[in-house]
Order: sequence, then C-alpha cells, then structure tokens
Amino acid sequence: MHCVNHLSDRDLSQDECGCVDMCTKKHVSVNHKVMQVYMEVQPEIINKRIEDMNKQQAAVEEAKNKNLEIDNKKKFIKDSNSNDNINNNNDKGNDVTNNNTNSNLTLKQ
Repeated sequence: MHCVNHLSDRDLSQDECGCVDMCTKKHVSVNHKVMQVYMEVQPEIINKRIEDMNKQQAAVEEAKNKNLEIDNKKKFIKDSNSNDNINNNNDKGNDVTNNNTNSNLTLKQ
C-alpha cells in the first residue's frame, strides 16, 4: 500500500496524511518491539562473549605454560648434555695424559 496517490501536489491530502501517520506508527511500534527483544537478548550475548574470551585467554595461558615447561626441559637436557660432554672430555684428556706418561716411562726404561 502506498500513501501517496498522486504527485500533482506538494501537499499531502487528508487521506495521505492519515496513511503516513498509520505507517509511521506501525514502523515505530515494530522498532520498539525489536529494541525490546534486543535489550533482553543483549546481556546474554555479552556474557557469552565474555565467557568465550575467558576460555581463549585460559587456553593461551595454558599454551604459554606448556611452552615454558618444554623450554625448561630442553634447557635442562642441553645443560646436562653439556656437562656430560665436559666430563667426558676431561676423562679423555686424563687418559691421553696417562697414556703419554706411560709411553714416556716405557721409553725411558
């Protein structure tokens, strides 16, 4: 339904004014109903978003903690291997020195 019957006049006729008023009231009423539903549902939507963000933050923190634990384990293993290599090198150095000493002793005799 159209409120304007003819475009020959700039002014609205009484029928056209009544139609425009009725359409305006109808659209305002629908807008009020939509806003009422929105106001009821919006807090639930916000709470759900907050919960989702908290879950994401917890997952990020958990991932950071796991990465930190893995990094600490890798560092511990690396440090342990370094210490073992140093000890092995010291033992090998002692063996070489002892072998050289024994060789020298053998030669002198």
